[in-house]
Amino acid sequence: MPYSDMMLRDAPLAKKGKYRLPGGEDGLYLEVGTAAKSWRMDFRFKGKRRTMTLGQYPAVSLADARKARDAAKALLRHDIDPAAEGGQRMKEAHKRVEDRERRSGLQHRRSVACAKLCDLCREASASGLMCGCSGNASVRVAGNDFVITPTGRRKSALTPDDGIHIVEGRPLDLVRPSSEMPMHLAVYESNPFILTILHTHPEALSALGLLRPDGPLLRSELFETKAVRKRLVRVPALPPGSEELARAVGHAAKSHAAIWMDLHGLVCVGETSEEVLALSEALEHLARIELLAAGRGAQA
Repeated sequence: MPYSDMMLRDAPLAKKGKYRLPGGEDGLYLEVGTAAKSWRMDFRFKGKRRTMTLGQYPAVSLADARKARDAAKALLRHDIDPAAEGGQRMKEAHKRVEDRERRSGLQHRRSVACAKLCDLCREASASGLMCGCSGNASVRVAGNDFVITPTGRRKSALTPDDGIHIVEGRPLDLVRPSSEMPMHLAVYESNPFILTILHTHPEALSALGLLRPDGPLLRSELFETKAVRKRLVRVPALPPGSEELARAVGHAAKSHAAIWMDLHGLVCVGETSEEVLALSEALEHLARIELLAAGRGAQA
């Protein structure tokens, strides 16, 4: 049974000797003597049973004792005897282990994000949404850190090693990231639920953008168009890669999953690669239908 503050506080001191307060949690227990209550932890190291003291209660609270136990268990995972470390040395060793585990976890998440980025670019290229070196994409790693495509590269030929890690708005790699990096950062900062961004230059949507410089981009009465149109917003023509464009798109991404940048292209945002790719394909498909209908009407 897990301990509670009331159980610890009400436990009477021993009349003689010591006793172990019933209950405990994952090796952690309270040993009660005639004059003090001490936190103890049982563990095994290299096949031998060991016990260590974590401090006296109430100077060391239940929450602090649990933290000390977790720190000791972290050391054990890395084959370090917590009883041999003791005090400040154990805290320092635990911090080293935490840093090591954090770096390892980030490296793993970055590898996963790079693989997702590569697959997204390959599928977008196969769908005709990306051509040559145009367009860019990114996948969030943690917080506002993300991996993004490099500049001047064919997106269909990228490998997981080509993803550029952006930390606190700065690239960790020597290769230059996409010039639209500020826009991606602004989007991630604006909406914590966005995990993937895809920026493309679709042919049909671009044509409609030129034919319709104002008002809604998609205007047909198709039920599908009406459903998707609610998710699309238009921002004015701003220089690519500029802070002005980044702010405009970041603001739009708070409420819309698709942003059309006049004289530039499409940005779709969402939680998964499949989500942003499906939305991009749907918008381009509906744009083609409108262009076909307009061309048919001109011939009639």
